Amino acid sequence: MQVQGNLAGDWAGLLERECMDAIRSGRYVVLDLSGVGFIGDPGFAVLRRLCEADIGIIGCSPLLAEVLEQEGILIDRGCDADDGAANGPANGSRANGSRAKD
Repeated sequence: MQVQGNLAGDWAGLLERECMDAIRSGRYVVLDLSGVGFIGDPGFAVLRRLCEADIGIIGCSPLLAEVLEQEGILIDRGCDADDGAANGPANGSRANGSRAKD
């Protein structure tokens, strides 16, 4: 699932609901954060909870990867955003301010 824009406020909650729905339906979710420009406190909290639910995170710049790791959010450093990993069954869900892109 490719996330774009800002991961803050209500958009963070919407992303969490979409991801949790996908997980409950038996899908493995991988978030590609390469299009994210800003993550607010609600976004960090959501990403922490989603990591606890065993989602994958890819597509982070080195700076974003460092910030996420300082926040206790583990990312998949070995993955490349263009390797197709984000195009799994959960792809296609949308959360506008943090919208997922097909």
